[in-house]
Amino acid sequence: MANKPLPSQADLLSLLKHDPDTGHLFWKERPVSAFNDGKQTAAHNANIWNAKNAGKQAFVTALPTGYRYASINKVKMLAHRVIWKIVYGEEPSDVDHINGDPSDNRI
Repeated sequence: MANKPLPSQADLLSLLKHDPDTGHLFWKERPVSAFNDGKQTAAHNANIWNAKNAGKQAFVTALPTGYRYASINKVKMLAHRVIWKIVYGEEPSDVDHINGDPSDNRI
């Protein structure tokens, strides 16, 4: 998975809550303004998304290598890179999983 530029720290913080003790990310509730009107109304789509995802753990899917990932705005991102940007506010170059466990995303 190529390392594409991540959303801004502010955008990531508006979408995700980071638990530094576990290294897990959780989806935050999204406002109606985050959804486009389509076949259903934006309010309807927001209600469905929030009921299904808000408060639930994000980035739970793992690559065969063990690294966790998810998509934001249809772009796949690695959890450890997202967490680095949330905590430090900058794009990571290389993130070392010091204990050797690619699913352990504690700073």
